[in-house]
Amino acid sequence: MVHGLTVSLKNVTLCDVCLFFGDFILGLGNSHVQFVMNTPFSDLTSHLADASIGLYSMRNEHFGIVEMMAAGLVAIVHDSGGPREDIVKPGTGYLATTPEEYTTYMYGILTQPNVADDTRQAARVSAGRFSDKIFQDSLAMALAPVLILSAASMI
Repeated sequence: MVHGLTVSLKNVTLCDVCLFFGDFILGLGNSHVQFVMNTPFSDLTSHLADASIGLYSMRNEHFGIVEMMAAGLVAIVHDSGGPREDIVKPGTGYLATTPEEYTTYMYGILTQPNVADDTRQAARVSAGRFSDKIFQDSLAMALAPVLILSAASMI
C-alpha cells in the first residue's frame, strides 16, 4: 500500500502520477499494490501496524519518518538533509538516492527477515529519542540557566 498526502499543487500533480502508475500496475494484474491518497490519520496508523517497510523518497524532508520507525517499519529514506543528519542512524534504517538503491534495500529487507527484525527493533529504540518526555526534559535543562538568572535578577 502506498500512502500520499496532497498539500500543494506540485503534490497534486505527483499524486496524479502515482495514481496513474497505480492504475498501470494494477492493470498488470498486481493485486498486492494499492495507492491511497490523503489517508485519514486513524487509517494510516492502522496501516502502519500492518506494514513492514517505510519508503520515503522526498529530499531533505523528515516528517513522518520517526513515526514509521516507532511503528516498527524498516525505513528506507532519501539520503539528504534531516533524514541523514538527524533520523536514520546506522542499523536503524537505510539511506538511498537512486531507484536501484531503494530496490536493493527493499529486496534485502524482504529476503533477510532476521536482519530486518534487528533493524526494526533498533529503529523503535532510536525513535524514542524524539519522545515528548525527552523533549520536555531537554527543554527544561536548556531553560534552567535562563530561569535561574531571571529569578536571581528579581531578588
